[in-house]
Amino acid sequence: AGGGLIAVFASSNTRETIFHALTTQSFYATSGPKILLYPKSKTALFPLNIHGTDDLEKVEIFEFLEGGERTVRVIELQDLDAKIEHTVHKQAYAYYVRVTQRDSERAWIGPIYKLPASSLRRRPK
Repeated sequence: AGGGLIAVFASSNTRETIFHALTTQSFYATSGPKILLYPKSKTALFPLNIHGTDDLEKVEIFEFLEGGERTVRVIELQDLDAKIEHTVHKQAYAYYVRVTQRDSERAWIGPIYKLPASSLRRRPK
């Protein structure tokens, strides 16, 4: 059985900064391989730089729009590295990205919530 990995965006390798990154959702996950994702910031994914462990197959950008609609943009890829540019839809309140490699391994980042919609998100107590 396979396992997954979580990569944390932390300023140092201490317990405090790693837990802070986890509680502020400053991380991404993979299905196991060390796929690298480099977002612009924790509140803006794009441009998103990607480095795979195998050739990248596609990137899917999911946007959740006001009113309950969801859009998906699929970008086909063929190389080990990619830089993804995307303009977030004006009515999107959240979005995330899923990367798939040729070997079917994946990485996910998000959801990223846009303000003021992020104030509508349920916060843990």
